[in-house]
Amino acid sequence: MNKISFTIALDLLKNKAILIFGFILAFLGWGMFLLESQPEKTILALLQVTLIILPLVTGVFATVYYYNSREFIHLLLIQPIRRSIVIRGIFIGLAGGFVFSFLVGIGLPLLLFYPTLASLYLIIAGLLLCIIFTGIALLVSTHQQDKARSMGIISFVLGVFYICL
Repeated sequence: MNKISFTIALDLLKNKAILIFGFILAFLGWGMFLLESQPEKTILALLQVTLIILPLVTGVFATVYYYNSREFIHLLLIQPIRRSIVIRGIFIGLAGGFVFSFLVGIGLPLLLFYPTLASLYLIIAGLLLCIIFTGIALLVSTHQQDKARSMGIISFVLGVFYICL
Protein backbone atom coordinates (compact mmCIF):
# COMPACT_ATOMS: atom_id res chain seq x y z
CA MET A 1 0.00 0.00 0.00
CA ASN A 2 2.85 2.38 0.74
CA LYS A 3 4.40 1.85 -2.69
CA ILE A 4 1.05 2.41 -4.40
CA SER A 5 0.32 5.61 -2.49
CA PHE A 6 3.90 6.84 -3.02
CA THR A 7 3.64 6.18 -6.77
CA ILE A 8 0.28 7.98 -6.99
CA ALA A 9 1.58 10.92 -4.94
CA LEU A 10 4.67 11.26 -7.16
CA ASP A 11 2.49 11.09 -10.25
CA LEU A 12 0.27 13.82 -8.82
CA LEU A 13 3.19 16.06 -7.97
CA LYS A 14 4.36 15.79 -11.60
CA ASN A 15 0.87 16.59 -12.86
CA LYS A 16 0.53 20.10 -14.28
CA ALA A 17 -3.00 20.56 -12.93
CA ILE A 18 -1.93 19.89 -9.33
CA LEU A 19 1.10 22.15 -9.72
CA ILE A 20 -1.06 24.95 -11.10
CA PHE A 21 -3.57 24.39 -8.28
CA GLY A 22 -0.76 24.59 -5.72
CA PHE A 23 0.65 27.76 -7.30
CA ILE A 24 -2.80 29.39 -7.34
CA LEU A 25 -3.29 28.55 -3.67
CA ALA A 26 0.20 29.86 -2.87
CA PHE A 27 -0.41 33.02 -4.87
CA LEU A 28 -3.68 33.63 -3.04
CA GLY A 29 -2.32 32.74 0.38
CA TRP A 30 0.90 34.71 0.23
CA GLY A 31 -0.59 37.55 -1.82
CA MET A 32 -3.50 38.19 0.51
CA PHE A 33 -1.27 38.35 3.55
CA LEU A 34 1.19 40.67 1.83
CA LEU A 35 -1.51 43.01 0.48
CA GLU A 36 -3.86 43.20 3.47
CA SER A 37 -2.79 44.90 6.69
CA GLN A 38 -5.48 43.24 8.83
CA PRO A 39 -4.89 39.49 9.09
CA GLU A 40 -8.48 38.84 10.23
CA LYS A 41 -9.78 39.94 6.82
CA THR A 42 -7.21 37.74 5.14
CA ILE A 43 -8.32 34.72 7.14
CA LEU A 44 -11.93 35.33 6.08
CA ALA A 45 -10.87 35.59 2.43
CA LEU A 46 -8.80 32.40 2.68
CA LEU A 47 -11.74 30.68 4.38
CA GLN A 48 -13.91 31.52 1.38
CA VAL A 49 -11.25 30.26 -1.01
CA THR A 50 -10.92 27.07 1.03
CA LEU A 51 -14.65 26.41 1.21
CA ILE A 52 -15.35 27.11 -2.46
CA ILE A 53 -12.32 26.15 -4.53
CA LEU A 54 -10.86 23.25 -2.54
CA PRO A 55 -13.86 20.85 -2.69
CA LEU A 56 -14.49 21.67 -6.34
CA VAL A 57 -10.95 20.97 -7.52
CA THR A 58 -10.48 17.98 -5.22
CA GLY A 59 -13.72 16.24 -6.18
CA VAL A 60 -13.52 16.85 -9.91
CA PHE A 61 -9.81 16.12 -10.26
CA ALA A 62 -9.97 12.92 -8.18
CA THR A 63 -12.83 11.64 -10.35
CA VAL A 64 -11.05 12.47 -13.60
CA TYR A 65 -7.76 11.04 -12.31
CA TYR A 66 -9.41 7.75 -11.36
CA TYR A 67 -10.98 7.32 -14.79
CA ASN A 68 -7.81 8.32 -16.64
CA SER A 69 -5.71 5.81 -14.71
CA ARG A 70 -8.08 2.85 -15.08
CA GLU A 71 -5.55 0.77 -17.01
CA PHE A 72 -2.99 1.26 -14.26
CA ILE A 73 -5.57 0.31 -11.63
CA HIS A 74 -6.57 -2.79 -13.60
CA LEU A 75 -2.90 -3.73 -13.85
CA LEU A 76 -2.60 -3.39 -10.07
CA LEU A 77 -5.74 -5.45 -9.50
CA ILE A 78 -4.31 -8.34 -11.54
CA GLN A 79 -1.46 -8.64 -9.04
CA PRO A 80 -1.96 -10.75 -5.91
CA ILE A 81 -2.96 -7.74 -3.82
CA ARG A 82 -6.28 -7.24 -2.10
CA ARG A 83 -8.59 -4.70 -3.73
CA SER A 84 -8.96 -2.77 -0.50
CA ILE A 85 -5.20 -2.21 -0.36
CA VAL A 86 -5.15 -0.90 -3.94
CA ILE A 87 -8.06 1.49 -3.36
CA ARG A 88 -6.64 2.60 -0.01
CA GLY A 89 -3.27 3.28 -1.66
CA ILE A 90 -4.92 5.32 -4.41
CA PHE A 91 -6.90 7.26 -1.81
CA ILE A 92 -3.85 8.01 0.33
CA GLY A 93 -1.83 9.07 -2.71
CA LEU A 94 -4.56 11.37 -4.06
CA ALA A 95 -5.38 12.87 -0.68
CA GLY A 96 -1.68 13.29 0.08
CA GLY A 97 -1.10 15.29 -3.10
CA PHE A 98 -4.02 17.61 -2.39
CA VAL A 99 -3.06 17.99 1.27
CA PHE A 100 0.52 18.87 0.30
CA SER A 101 -0.68 21.52 -2.16
CA PHE A 102 -3.03 22.98 0.44
CA LEU A 103 -0.43 23.02 3.20
CA VAL A 104 2.20 24.71 1.04
CA GLY A 105 -0.24 27.14 -0.59
CA ILE A 106 -2.45 28.22 2.31
CA GLY A 107 -1.22 26.47 5.45
CA LEU A 108 2.32 27.83 5.39
CA PRO A 109 1.32 31.52 5.00
CA LEU A 110 -1.28 31.11 7.74
CA LEU A 111 1.26 29.71 10.17
CA LEU A 112 3.92 32.28 9.29
CA PHE A 113 1.86 35.47 9.18
CA TYR A 114 -0.93 34.81 11.71
CA PRO A 115 -0.20 31.83 13.99
CA THR A 116 -3.41 31.73 16.03
CA LEU A 117 -6.07 29.19 16.87
CA ALA A 118 -8.26 30.50 14.02
CA SER A 119 -5.47 29.74 11.54
CA LEU A 120 -5.13 26.24 12.94
CA TYR A 121 -8.89 25.68 12.60
CA LEU A 122 -8.76 26.85 8.98
CA ILE A 123 -5.88 24.49 8.21
CA ILE A 124 -7.68 21.56 9.85
CA ALA A 125 -10.89 22.38 7.95
CA GLY A 126 -8.99 22.52 4.66
CA LEU A 127 -7.26 19.21 5.32
CA LEU A 128 -10.56 17.55 6.19
CA LEU A 129 -12.21 18.98 3.06
CA CYS A 130 -9.39 17.56 0.92
CA ILE A 131 -9.70 14.13 2.51
CA ILE A 132 -13.51 14.01 2.50
CA PHE A 133 -14.01 15.10 -1.09
CA THR A 134 -11.25 12.81 -2.32
CA GLY A 135 -13.04 9.96 -0.56
CA ILE A 136 -16.42 10.91 -2.02
CA ALA A 137 -14.92 11.17 -5.52
CA LEU A 138 -13.28 7.74 -5.23
CA LEU A 139 -16.46 6.22 -3.83
CA VAL A 140 -18.51 7.53 -6.73
CA SER A 141 -15.84 6.57 -9.28
CA THR A 142 -15.55 2.99 -8.05
CA HIS A 143 -19.32 2.45 -8.06
CA GLN A 144 -20.02 3.99 -11.48
CA GLN A 145 -18.65 2.74 -14.77
CA ASP A 146 -19.62 5.84 -16.74
CA LYS A 147 -17.41 8.90 -16.39
CA ALA A 148 -20.20 11.36 -17.25
CA ARG A 149 -22.54 9.88 -14.64
CA SER A 150 -19.81 10.10 -12.01
CA MET A 151 -19.15 13.73 -12.86
CA GLY A 152 -22.88 14.40 -12.56
CA ILE A 153 -23.02 12.78 -9.13
CA ILE A 154 -19.96 14.72 -7.96
CA SER A 155 -21.54 17.94 -9.28
CA PHE A 156 -24.72 17.13 -7.36
CA VAL A 157 -22.76 16.48 -4.16
CA LEU A 158 -20.87 19.76 -4.63
CA GLY A 159 -24.17 21.58 -5.25
CA VAL A 160 -25.63 20.19 -2.03
CA PHE A 161 -22.45 21.19 -0.19
CA TYR A 162 -22.58 24.73 -1.57
CA ILE A 163 -26.28 25.07 -0.72
CA CYS A 164 -25.57 23.98 2.85
CA LEU A 165 -22.89 26.67 3.16
